[in-house]
Amino acid sequence: MASPDDINVRHLMSNIAQSAGAQGTSNALRSILRVCGVFLLHVAIGFTLYRESAVDHWALGVFAVIYLPLFLALFGYYFALRSSGWFTRHVAARIAVSFLGAFLSLWVYMVAALNTYGS
Repeated sequence: MASPDDINVRHLMSNIAQSAGAQGTSNALRSILRVCGVFLLHVAIGFTLYRESAVDHWALGVFAVIYLPLFLALFGYYFALRSSGWFTRHVAARIAVSFLGAFLSLWVYMVAALNTYGS
């Protein structure tokens, strides 16, 4: 028969496991929201810069319209994924997902901008 101390230890351990699971879910949700925020911000900034370059004929150049937002998005994705538990331990995966996210958001805003304003 289990003693009251054993029951208290089991109860304490189950509470710790539940709070750790909730904390992991909370960190994952925060990371997902940060990645979505970086995606939306990259698309909005890139689309706006392309619009200003195409419509208002700003002399921004390719660097300011494509490469600067791309580099900022790379850093944004990298730091947004830094708080995720799994990506903290796997830096190469974090870098790969950062590149994937940056080029996906670049593709989205360029397709939207080219379909709206032309080349």
